[in-house]
Amino acid sequence: MQGATEEDLQSDAPKKANRQWRISVGQRWLTAIIAIPVVLVLIWFGGWAAFAAALLIVLLGTFELQNMMLHAGHHPLSVVSIGLSVFFLVAAMFQTQRLLLLEIGLGAAVLVSLPWLFFRKKLEGALVRQHPWIRRRLGVSTARSLVGTHRSHWCLGI
Repeated sequence: MQGATEEDLQSDAPKKANRQWRISVGQRWLTAIIAIPVVLVLIWFGGWAAFAAALLIVLLGTFELQNMMLHAGHHPLSVVSIGLSVFFLVAAMFQTQRLLLLEIGLGAAVLVSLPWLFFRKKLEGALVRQHPWIRRRLGVSTARSLVGTHRSHWCLGI
């Protein structure tokens, strides 16, 4: 038996990369072949069927985003993100009350997420940057209230 040499290992690397690329492309094609007819049917029926499908996609997407953020060491406010997404979908369904629903949703997102961030015990993973000069001059609790309004909180509710 011969051991694997460094040249053999290097020659296998492009083959593995090519194989993984082909598997990835195959999965994308399979997903497209299955998903396109489903999306077309939902567009055809529209209404509450499209709402339910969009709600399912929003929930799965938010769950996936939360898992990615947790894996990176952040702790997002997923409840606010899901609630705001549902308000947007409901506002799309009820056109006559759209502005009122959007105002309620955005107001609730701000009124829930900011106090939630202010009263966190630890800010590790909160997607909040605390600059050293704020810590030195104002103290940690004041820095929390001043820097707690990071742009990502407004966009995603996290």
